[in-house]
Amino acid sequence: MQKNLNNLLKNDTFYVFVLSVGRSGTKSLASAISFLEHEEDGSQPSISKFLERSKGKKIYGSTSHFWKSYLSELKEEFPNALYIHLVRDPIKVIESLKSKGWYKGKQKKGYEYREEILPVLGFKKMSRFEKLCWYWRYWNMEIDKHADLRIRLEDISRFLPKLNESKRKKNNYPNWSQAEWYNFWIICGKLAKEYGYYYKYD
Repeated sequence: MQKNLNNLLKNDTFYVFVLSVGRSGTKSLASAISFLEHEEDGSQPSISKFLERSKGKKIYGSTSHFWKSYLSELKEEFPNALYIHLVRDPIKVIESLKSKGWYKGKQKKGYEYREEILPVLGFKKMSRFEKLCWYWRYWNMEIDKHADLRIRLEDISRFLPKLNESKRKKNNYPNWSQAEWYNFWIICGKLAKEYGYYYKYD
């Protein structure tokens, strides 16, 4: 992490952004760390409102996954902020996204972002499962380009009272079809290994 601490301390507020694809423990992280805020699903972020809420605070940050869609704007407005990339086991993220209705079709007002069309060849014609896999891969790769450091939810969850991944059963794999597992390995496998996620069939 290359940061000029003198420049950081010159500002009235030190900003921290925890960037993720969502469904990665950001709400639990915000509840455990007092200077982090978390915007609920359906509420799009606003830099002006964020700045207003941060007035008078020495350190302030956000864990909203919506910021990932505004990375260029964030970098321009907060060039000296700390950008942390929070990742989680893709299997758990995909299952969580699925349970919340991502890419299921028509969404209620305010939740249209759950049908986001990614700049991936043939995306519109993909199955729902393939879209979920690509969502995890695409946005994690984009966040990697801008983040100062990366942490895994599994490595810090013991400190989060509401979400302790270390207590969850390992190798409790979902009942995906053979085709779904194949697509998962093809789309997410390489990046998952890069992030330190290994499975018994690797």
